[in-house]
Amino acid sequence: MLYVFPGIISYRMISGEYPPVSVILAAGLWTAAMHAYSAIPDIEADREAGLDTIATVLKPFWSLVLCGVLYGLAAVLSFKYLSWLSVLLGAVYLLIVTISFTAVRRRKLFELYRLFPLVNAACGFCLFWYAALTRLIN
Repeated sequence: MLYVFPGIISYRMISGEYPPVSVILAAGLWTAAMHAYSAIPDIEADREAGLDTIATVLKPFWSLVLCGVLYGLAAVLSFKYLSWLSVLLGAVYLLIVTISFTAVRRRKLFELYRLFPLVNAACGFCLFWYAALTRLIN
């Protein structure tokens, strides 16, 4: 929620109200999926360090399943507010998760994961401008 909290507070400061609960929940699910996905490449290191993470507990396959479910739910919950963009971004992340199943089997997930920050930045850029432009237009 550390990713979401500044957005909630900013929204409140600008509009005088809090964002809809479904938007806050969608953002929380999205960031939980990002966290879980980011933990998968670190499973071996975390195990060696004696750390229990979502990925060390669920293992790669079930962590990816969880990520797909969380991204999908986030896209559904945000659809009312983001319409087609929700579907597009949800599809991007579900595609990443789908490709990751093969990458995990081939022990190549870290190579794919290195693109993840770029995808996050591009999607955040799109979300920002969508929100800004729809606010200006309406």
